[in-house]
Amino acid sequence: MNKITQQTINRLPVQTKRYTFKLGESLFVRVFPSGVKTYVLRYSKHGKVRDITLGRVPMTIVQARAQAHKIRARLGLKSSEGARLWDAFYLWRDKKKSLTSYPNEKKRIEKYIITKLGKCELDSLNAPQILEALDNLKDRPATRRRCLMRINEMLNLAKAAGLVDANVAAQLSRILPPKCVRHHPYINPQNLNLLFSLCSQEERAWQIYVTFCVWSMLRPNEVSQMQWSWITDDVMTIPARFMKKRRDHTVPLIQPVINLLDEIKYLNHSRSPYIWRIGRGKHVHVQALTKWLKASDLSGVTTHHGLRATGRTWMAEQGVAFEVAESMLAHVTGSETVQAYMHSQLTAQRRIVLQNWWDYLCSKGCAQCAADIRTNN
Repeated sequence: MNKITQQTINRLPVQTKRYTFKLGESLFVRVFPSGVKTYVLRYSKHGKVRDITLGRVPMTIVQARAQAHKIRARLGLKSSEGARLWDAFYLWRDKKKSLTSYPNEKKRIEKYIITKLGKCELDSLNAPQILEALDNLKDRPATRRRCLMRINEMLNLAKAAGLVDANVAAQLSRILPPKCVRHHPYINPQNLNLLFSLCSQEERAWQIYVTFCVWSMLRPNEVSQMQWSWITDDVMTIPARFMKKRRDHTVPLIQPVINLLDEIKYLNHSRSPYIWRIGRGKHVHVQALTKWLKASDLSGVTTHHGLRATGRTWMAEQGVAFEVAESMLAHVTGSETVQAYMHSQLTAQRRIVLQNWWDYLCSKGCAQCAADIRTNN
């Protein structure tokens, strides 16, 4: 017999007379001629068969079974299967697909949580069970804290959906060691010549990529997946789905950078949609620059993300307005009210800052690769 899914319920045909569809464990779906579909729990007491209506579709099967499980316990009837943690995981999976880190978070949940606790009924799940399941992550406190955060999200969603009455993991984060915040190491703007000196020993395509990463101050994920179709005249618009804050972000392109992009297109000789391609049309790895730095003399000195801090430090030293500097980094600033009224990306102001930043990168006091940049432009 095929497994009954929510799609099975949704596709039940409407007939001229009312009929019931069995789900198992004395749970039925009653389909009315009007098209209304309700979940019904049927039980026998004192020799009489009685029905309890649990709710109408779009209530899900999981919610109906969880509701029936609670009613059975209240009436002293034979216990039925309740909602399990993997049901809460399915709720989380459907709600959190917009997360930038969704693929990694999903794998982490499946590996460290679902494999150990997935079969546990939500009604019987308790705090000691959760802590025991995460006990092997003691040496990885960041991963353990992140797993606990996701368990909290799953149980909160399950509570909102009526699958469980309380979130037993709500206070568990308090007994974990306090989070140790470590900022990305960054290199002082005056010492960027160390970075560009290393670049001078690499292929030209890599030099251009590193130069663009430093100049644009964008996140690794945003730079690595850049596509030619995003460029219109002298502006590049990064679609919201590639941005951390899920907002379109424009990058004003100055002429020297446009020249570099033309050069990389000539060097690649590819029909790939990606600007920074590698292999057969694939884009460069999101952590390519950080891995390269880790294997170089600058290991522990800076990372790709740390270069954003370098640019932000330079802007602070130059007296760039706070709103403009934060917009350069694609940060969202101000209260919800301010954000509701402020829709400008300050493109004109950022173009001026980017030109000044480029001039600084090409100055004798900073970038030793300035000669290479200028020779090719």
